[in-house]
Amino acid sequence: MPSSPLTEALVTDAMVKSVQRVFKTMAHVDVTYIGRLDVWDRSQSGPMVVGCVGFAGALNGLIYLALTEDCAFDTTARILGMTHAETRAEGPDAVKDAMGEVTNMTAGGFKNVLCDLGHLCMLTLPTILRGTNVSLSAVKGAERHVFRFERAGIPVVVDLQFKTGG
Repeated sequence: MPSSPLTEALVTDAMVKSVQRVFKTMAHVDVTYIGRLDVWDRSQSGPMVVGCVGFAGALNGLIYLALTEDCAFDTTARILGMTHAETRAEGPDAVKDAMGEVTNMTAGGFKNVLCDLGHLCMLTLPTILRGTNVSLSAVKGAERHVFRFERAGIPVVVDLQFKTGG
């Protein structure tokens, strides 16, 4: 099956629907799409949790999902049905696992749209990064889309980078 072109509108619509569906289904919270960013402004700084899932095939790329550490803990607590104190007592592995799954499901929803359009690809396992002053570089030659969402006024950023496979 020949692949359909990936327009900016299609990429945006697929990512917005995927992010909103995952947060609503897993954490029972709404995230609002604010818009596209030219640059990811990390001026809010502080500790961050960043999930990353790659995809390879007709398109190769990465999807990063970045939240503040507090937002990641709160999202994890909601997913697990635990209080904030119980979640913090579980330690960083609970957040790592939950944010890995949120990132994986977000990437999976986006990948399904790609596959439906004839851009067959497979996902990698999620990786979780934690730290302050996290910086994500652009992949050379990749098309980059940075999306800003908010959850109760707290930023949730998705950085999508891809290029056609070989």
